[in-house]
Amino acid sequence: MRQFQLEDLTICINEANLQEDIYTSVTIGVGFAPRWIRVNDDNLFIGSAAAKIFGNYIQTRVRNTYDIQLTSTVSMRSTSFIWKTSKATYVKELQFIINELYCEQIDEQQLLSEKQATIERYKKNYKDLEFRGRMKMLEFSHQNKSFQLEQLSQDLLDMTSSTVQTMRKYLFVPNNTFIFCHGKADEKQLRQLTIPSVSEYPTTNLFDVKNYHFLQDQEYMKQSKGNYWCGSMKFERVPVLTDLAMEYVVLNLIGDLMLKDSYMIEVDPLDASIVYEKKGTHRKDSFRALISDENVRDSKKRIYQRLYKELKREPEQFMEKVGRLFVNQVHYFDCLSYLEQIDANYIHQFLKVRDYKIREGFVCYYKEDKDFVVS
Repeated sequence: MRQFQLEDLTICINEANLQEDIYTSVTIGVGFAPRWIRVNDDNLFIGSAAAKIFGNYIQTRVRNTYDIQLTSTVSMRSTSFIWKTSKATYVKELQFIINELYCEQIDEQQLLSEKQATIERYKKNYKDLEFRGRMKMLEFSHQNKSFQLEQLSQDLLDMTSSTVQTMRKYLFVPNNTFIFCHGKADEKQLRQLTIPSVSEYPTTNLFDVKNYHFLQDQEYMKQSKGNYWCGSMKFERVPVLTDLAMEYVVLNLIGDLMLKDSYMIEVDPLDASIVYEKKGTHRKDSFRALISDENVRDSKKRIYQRLYKELKREPEQFMEKVGRLFVNQVHYFDCLSYLEQIDANYIHQFLKVRDYKIREGFVCYYKEDKDFVVS
């Protein structure tokens, strides 16, 4: 892995033998949060839907203009554009996309058309219990960022071209951008990219951060036409900028020890959580007993196996994860180094030093004609 700066822009290359293929991503540090930013002494509203709509707009525009098939994904604090390309075209395609992100004039008619298309997809997705349940669980997992599903729905309706222009002007800039190339990319070629000259302003994300301590477990239960359940363990601590990569590794191991299958780790300076779909309660009272030398060794093997599978079969998912973690100040390749070194004793010591206040929450949709019992 090699990382370097091109002016204010960060580029990372993960050398891998993919023949002529190169997977490329461009990640910007804005997503569903924040809704407000501060520039100099002014508080500016950008809303929680602007990044999603602009991401969809770029995806459509790049496909129609350059015939590049992008995937646009938005998380809480990042927007990623991912595509499969080749050694012959990846630099040229990167240049097209950088220009579109930073400086090409926005087609307002197309933007508003994409807004309407996004609203229609959102309405359709909202009917799906898994989509709605996961989005509700984000309220619990990212409460320190004041994310609310109802606000996202309203911001989607209220978004204007001016809102997107404000977000783009202050956040779609080189020092808030991470480029990742997976394959036989060449640093000398990438250094030939032209980074457009755009003004960059001191910008701060604004979150309505609540009291970090003495918060309660939460349950959200609602009758519906079907059944769906998801849960989360939230590891409350004061905002931190240190050891985030190690924290990500520790929570990954805890998640695997508890669940051994589908779970998602969220770590950034404000929040840390494990989100999962395996039913159960009071995990916070029992997970420490699972942390033994033998269990940790077995867990590390499973994590390495999933990584190998991801690299071989799901490279776009891998690209999105590396970019999302980077803007959350978690360096993925540091995580791999820590995973190799960590043992059960270190995990116990890390938990002691962090001194988490652990909360649990779950979202449950259950059929209207049946009572639901949490097992």
